[in-house]
Amino acid sequence: DMRREVPINLTREEMSYYMKYFRQIDVENKGFLTLKDLKRHLQVSKNDVSEAEFRILMGEIDQNQNGIIETEEFLQ
Repeated sequence: DMRREVPINLTREEMSYYMKYFRQIDVENKGFLTLKDLKRHLQVSKNDVSEAEFRILMGEIDQNQNGIIETEEFLQ
C-alpha cells in the first residue's frame, strides 16, 4: 500500500546503496528495523541520541505506526 501512495524514486545504484546500509543496521536480518536496532547502530557510530529523540525519529519514519521500520519506510 505504501509503495502506491508515495513512490520511491531511486536509481538502481541508489537502491542498492541504501539497502546495503539497511542490512548493516538490521544485524539480525529480520527485514525491518526496531528502536533497538537504531539505538545499537547509533551507539556503535558514537552518536548520542536521547530516548525522546529516538521516539521522534521512529514517529517520523514509521509511517504506519506499527513500531518497526520496514524497508519501504526506510527507503522513503
